[in-house]
Amino acid sequence: MRWKDLTPEDMSDEEYCARLLGEFLASALGACGGSCKVIDYEELGAGGLCQIAEFFQIPLPDDKRNLAEKFGWYSKDPSRKLLFRDDRAQKRSLATPAIIDAAQTWAMPAYRELRRR
Repeated sequence: MRWKDLTPEDMSDEEYCARLLGEFLASALGACGGSCKVIDYEELGAGGLCQIAEFFQIPLPDDKRNLAEKFGWYSKDPSRKLLFRDDRAQKRSLATPAIIDAAQTWAMPAYRELRRR
């Protein structure tokens, strides 16, 4: 039986989400061309943004210090009182073995292929 023939009730929440993400990534594989770039969260700092802009030929201001300063603030705080805090490790620690296994099985193969391209 193909997974598309299954209903969400036939799968755990983790498997269902990982399979959907895997399908999304697989469809991205089919749509990407020469101007495709996978951008991971850790690349979204000032240095990474410069490389991304260069890849897509987007001009940036000459003053890169101003750009780096903007990445020091928590993006969801419009008052700019909270500093950015990298919470990736904390979030990853919350992933259960079922989440990790489902992601490795259903989403990561297509993700790795996208990164390879």
